Amino acid sequence: MLGHYRILLRTRHAVPTVFGAAIARYPSAMMPLALLLSSAAQLDSLALGGFTAAAHGLATAVVAPVWGRWADRVGARPMLLTTGLGYPVAVVAVVTCFAWKAPLFVLFAAVIAAGACVPAAASAVRGSWRQIDDLAVRQALFSADSAAVSIVFISGPALVAVAVALSSPAAAMLLAALGASVGALLVASYARLHPAVSEPRRTISTALGFLFATVWGMGLGFGILDVAVTGFVGGGALAGILLAIWACASAVGGLWFGVIAPKAPMSVQYRWALLAMALGHLPLILAAKPSTMAMLLLFAGLTVAPTFATQAMYAAELAPPGGATETFTWLGTMGYLGMACGAALGGVLVEWRGPDAAFLIGAAGPGVGFLVVTIVQWLYFRLITPVARRRTLA
Repeated sequence: MLGHYRILLRTRHAVPTVFGAAIARYPSAMMPLALLLSSAAQLDSLALGGFTAAAHGLATAVVAPVWGRWADRVGARPMLLTTGLGYPVAVVAVVTCFAWKAPLFVLFAAVIAAGACVPAAASAVRGSWRQIDDLAVRQALFSADSAAVSIVFISGPALVAVAVALSSPAAAMLLAALGASVGALLVASYARLHPAVSEPRRTISTALGFLFATVWGMGLGFGILDVAVTGFVGGGALAGILLAIWACASAVGGLWFGVIAPKAPMSVQYRWALLAMALGHLPLILAAKPSTMAMLLLFAGLTVAPTFATQAMYAAELAPPGGATETFTWLGTMGYLGMACGAALGGVLVEWRGPDAAFLIGAAGPGVGFLVVTIVQWLYFRLITPVARRRTLA
């Protein structure tokens, strides 16, 4: 059963590519907290820290599809080299603005520039993996990547804490920039990136549009979960521990999913993965104490990375020719936007009706996604496909 992972370990490009794509995600896991702490230390304002973190994340979400489209048209390697070298420069500018107490408009300009330069290494790698013919190997790659994402988001805040304890929040930002740069350059050096496609780019299919909607729903659920868990324990370090348990379980689930390598079509796998995620997170409303919440989060987390893996493979199947990298950047953008909306909605729900209401709405995100995918697939196979067949026969 572990044969597919053994193949990956023996493949020269697989390990550095997965590792590079993983550490290139550290800006998402480290920069929000690092910016928050920098603002508190240098500007004596947590509110400004929240705005700078939001500006960095929104800039990444908005500009990432532009980098993806450029990668599809001119090749992923130039994009990775540009952003891999440009992001550290932009982060150094942000650190300098904090140190010199630059005017706020200069600081925000630097933060937005940094967010816009975050390398889309993961999207480039995932776009290249869709060329692999062996479904089991491709599934093992996507599963390992999803597990690596969980590890990055577990270790990111911890690395920020260590950097702040040993030096300063600026060191944490520079460490995130180093990870992004090294990751992008590793991917550019080792990944068998797809070349630029000269044929005209086709429009995004309806199925892919619905897939983006389900990604937004998942992001909404994750954003709500962070706030709901924090509200459940009343803040403090315990919330971080519980969320770390959830993320660790996600990593285990992703690796396990790569081992079993289901044979069903990706559309079917993604549909049932969404349902499993919804049902796995619904029991969180039953938790009465932190120990119970920890056990429930452990089981809920097992469903997360497998859902991400099937989502990525399904997107690879639906991506238009010459639009693979852009497709995956849009997945990230919709996830970011969903998490931002979820964080805002979660705060309102926790204050209005308590954490249980937030957990319920959070589980509804992937649940509604399951219904959307099910209905779209039913309409396609029961209505659209028969009509197309009749037209072909006529």
